[in-house]
Formats: sequence, C-alpha cells, structure tokens
Amino acid sequence: MLRAEKINHLFDDLLIADNLSFTFESGKIYGVVGLREIQIISLIKVFAAIEKPNEGEIYLHDCNIFSQENSENLNIRRKLGYVFASGGLLSNLTIKENLLLPLDFFFPKMGLEEKIEKIYYWLSFFNLDDSILDSRPARISMRSAKLILFIRTYILSPEIIIYEEPFANLNFQDREIIKSKILDLKKEGLIQILKSNSNNFILLNSDSILLIEEGKIIESGLWEELKKSDNIKTQKILDYYS
Repeated sequence: MLRAEKINHLFDDLLIADNLSFTFESGKIYGVVGLREIQIISLIKVFAAIEKPNEGEIYLHDCNIFSQENSENLNIRRKLGYVFASGGLLSNLTIKENLLLPLDFFFPKMGLEEKIEKIYYWLSFFNLDDSILDSRPARISMRSAKLILFIRTYILSPEIIIYEEPFANLNFQDREIIKSKILDLKKEGLIQILKSNSNNFILLNSDSILLIEEGKIIESGLWEELKKSDNIKTQKILDYYS
C-alpha cells in the first residue's frame, strides 16, 4: 500500500498538490490525468518520493518515507520504481554501467555474475541486442534508451512502479510488450501508477483514474463511471483525453 497524506506542494510557483490525500492499493493500476502536464509529472514524482512535498507525508506500508529514520532506508527506496519519459541515464557511463549501478547500490551482496544474468534476461525480454551494453546513452536510439529505462526499473523488482509517458518513443511491438507486462505485474500484486497523454490503454485498464485540477483530486474511478459524471471539470479533462 502507498498512501499520500495531506500533501501540499509547489513547483516553480505552480500548485501541484493542495491538501491532497489518496491511498493506492496493491494489485491495482492507477491513471493520473489533468490538463497541465508539468503539474501531473511533478505530482507523480511526489508519489515516487523523487520530489519531497512542502508539506505532508508519503507512506509505504505505514513507513513514512520522508521521516529521518526512513529517508535513507535502501529497502524502502528499492520498492519504489520510476520509469522516466526520457533521459535519466548517466551520459558518462555505458549502458552496462548504468544498469549495474542500481544493482550495486541496492544489492551490494549480489555477485557480479548474477547481476549480469539479470541484465541479459531483460535485454532478451525487450528484444535488445547485448551489444548495446558497451554504448553510451548518446550513441543509442531514443527507442533503445526508453527500453533501458524500463529495464533499470524492472531489474530491481520494485513493489510500486510509476510510469511517466510509458509508451512514448516506442514502436507498436514495444508498446504491446509493455502493456502485457503491466497487466502481468498487476496480477503479481504490484501498485502501478501511470501518466500518459497519448494512449487509451491507461484509461481503459486503470482500476481508478485520478482527475487532477488545481492540486486536488476532483474525482476518481473507472473510466466508464467518470464518463457519466455531471461534474463540468471532470468532463473537461475527459474531453482532453478522449
């Protein structure tokens, strides 16, 4: 379970969250949508504990992530995965080094052979040639870089995954692989939170869609339920995504 409690947050003078509270339950997919992309991205980064809110707390299994005793707890941090829309790879490292870095950090006792085995498994899963491992991020395609971001997250076996534009820069086959994986992870009990402007997969497969306006959740629920809402703000957001 992931819980946001009384979150207040500003980012570059933009209101991101206004006394916002919500509980994300295991084994469910959540879509987060709104009219201002930068606000939604900042909000999901707060959920992922990448950005610290000005006020309020994020709890993972009743552990306050931002408390002094838990802020550097690697076991807690490893459980939260975030797939960036783009970027996020260290340009001065090879792809292999980029993928080994989180494994070295979170699993210092794991042997190198096992780490390499994990990396090769995910390369095969996404149909990437292992020759990519010797390249720097600037030398690979946007598609390959995006898939490496997925691998870097999945390789840590998190309990919660937050996706920022998961289908951007991918071809049809890649998108179908990601969709299938998201649904499989749901069956495994993971919490998955998705932000996307361009794919109705999120709208149709989310167990709950959070509609964000002026830092508040104005409504949440299934897509089919929300379409019946008489809330003018809800319909404005839905029209934007339809």
